[in-house]
Amino acid sequence: MGLSVTRTIRLQNELDDVLQSIAKDERMTVNFIVNQSVRRYVEWDRHAEKFDFVEIGPALLAELIGRQTLDDARELGKQAAKNIIRPSVEYIFVDFRLENVIELFRRYSKYSRLGHFEDSVEGRKHVLLIRHSFGSKWSAFLEGLLRGVLEEELGIKAKLTTGPETCVARFELQATPELGRV
Repeated sequence: MGLSVTRTIRLQNELDDVLQSIAKDERMTVNFIVNQSVRRYVEWDRHAEKFDFVEIGPALLAELIGRQTLDDARELGKQAAKNIIRPSVEYIFVDFRLENVIELFRRYSKYSRLGHFEDSVEGRKHVLLIRHSFGSKWSAFLEGLLRGVLEEELGIKAKLTTGPETCVARFELQATPELGRV
């Protein structure tokens, strides 16, 4: 975290009452809640609105993806890479490159609460891991999504493995220039 600034804002009384109650119940400050809310808006909500992202409950998501075949789920993931991920990255970050794709996945994981995204880098070797609780068909969707983003959109050859609650992409960048500029 960087430096902070003091800013005066005006809240409606009923909103302040609710914030005070939440802060007390959750043992945090109103300032913390407001900062987290503003951060979510800045990092996610304002962009999500432009791309018509909607929140969906885990039970409904599991039901919808459960009606797909594994191949259909993978194909949906590939289509999402091309039609949702790429335009979202280009809109939010301007440049479509690996580091920006990773940041989008990190934000999606944080704000959608539909899974947990991790990435690790050692030299030129990268590992992207997505953990979830939606079963093998969601893993197939994520496999298609990562394959679509990495291989078809970025031209990065990746080894993808899936389990009932994980999807892992492993790859090595051939050049060591600035992250994502392959």
